[in-house]
Amino acid sequence: MAVHNSSLGKFFSLLSYTVCLLFPLFVALKLLCDPENLPAMVNCRAGKDRTGIVIALALWCVGWSKDDIVADYAQSQVCSFITWLAMLVFWLSFSVTW
Repeated sequence: MAVHNSSLGKFFSLLSYTVCLLFPLFVALKLLCDPENLPAMVNCRAGKDRTGIVIALALWCVGWSKDDIVADYAQSQVCSFITWLAMLVFWLSFSVTW
């Protein structure tokens, strides 16, 4: 089956979007994992969704439980539906132990 240019274009568009979305998260986590960069302040324009996800991932990396991370995030009481859904998926699906 031949791949049409439009299918290939959609694939690369999705790939590009995913890389652009995830790369800043990886960079932020890499910086936060280096003790020489601590203490650190993480913020964004609104200070809720992107910041919350970075902090949630950082807390998970240092051993916080899923329940504690979700409870910490919920303290802000301000998040979009998409972020709330991402946190729910995070809580339900991660079973990785270090």
